[in-house]
Amino acid sequence: MPRLTSLFNNLFSRPVKSLLLITLPLLFSACAQFSIYSGNPEQKISQLLKENEYSKIEAILHSLDKDDPQYTALMQRKKKIEKKKHEYIKQQIAKARKLKAENKWQLAIETFDRALEKIADDKALINARAALIKERNFQVNELRKDLLFQRANVLIGYQPLYEKLKALVPYDELARQEISAYEAEKEHLAEQLMGCGRHGVSIQNYALAERCLKLSNQLEPANTKKLLLDEVSHKKNIIRKNQQINLLMAKYKSYYEANDLSAARESLRGILKIDKKNAQANKLIKRLQLKINAKIEAGLKKGKELYSKGKIKQALQVWKSLKSIAGKNEELDRLISRARKVDKNLKELKKQH
Repeated sequence: MPRLTSLFNNLFSRPVKSLLLITLPLLFSACAQFSIYSGNPEQKISQLLKENEYSKIEAILHSLDKDDPQYTALMQRKKKIEKKKHEYIKQQIAKARKLKAENKWQLAIETFDRALEKIADDKALINARAALIKERNFQVNELRKDLLFQRANVLIGYQPLYEKLKALVPYDELARQEISAYEAEKEHLAEQLMGCGRHGVSIQNYALAERCLKLSNQLEPANTKKLLLDEVSHKKNIIRKNQQINLLMAKYKSYYEANDLSAARESLRGILKIDKKNAQANKLIKRLQLKINAKIEAGLKKGKELYSKGKIKQALQVWKSLKSIAGKNEELDRLISRARKVDKNLKELKKQH
């Protein structure tokens, strides 16, 4: 080996030696890469298919000369290769989902990473991996919030115990140290919760902000926290109220389209319980009541016509169908009561005959 080194030094000057030292590794790399694409392309592709190396297969197909005797045969295989590639992608996504279901999140991510090494820049794999990471990060954040809240509740629960300890041995040095450590931990956690509260406000998640600020104020009470907490609670209640109104309005529209006027009216009444001055609900309920009144009038008239023709059962069915929308209606109640009596008498007469 020393003789080879000496020969190398004797054959080449210093600048040439430097250039060779830089270029030789690149040459070896290029040769290694060339070895993938050189030789028999069909054999290479068959081997790479076994290893699911689809990026390398695509590189070979792309670099293949049209004059190559195997060009036509390989192009005919392209559809089958694509089909196998898509099957492999589906398998890897299914495998990752199974691992996620088993709570093996890191293994699921690594499954995507390995697949992307074999099929670079595949959108299905990239999107599935991104969705997995997003879901994992969401769960991590939720877990951290839960840990923060549980720690806060534990420290709040300790408060009366440390107060009792202080009352029992106010001058005990060990007790003072324990209480001081507790107070420091409370202060630190209260500051973390304030940060959580501010973050909740910034993303308009007022339920989160309210919970964080409440706990922070319980640990370290302050007027500024109380003012911010009141403001956040007010905003949270407004949002919740609007959500309830929107839900009831959606229900109203659905019931109205289905011609369920009674349920539609109840939805609007629900809105007015939340907000008596809601302009849209007040306008709609007046319009709806006019439609209900018209339906009641038409039903009363139709029932009377049937009744006058001796069709008591049919008249009774029409009037009873109006009860859900009519509510307290003396005329309707009287007609139903009379029709029931007549129908009962007719049934008894039939039995006698």
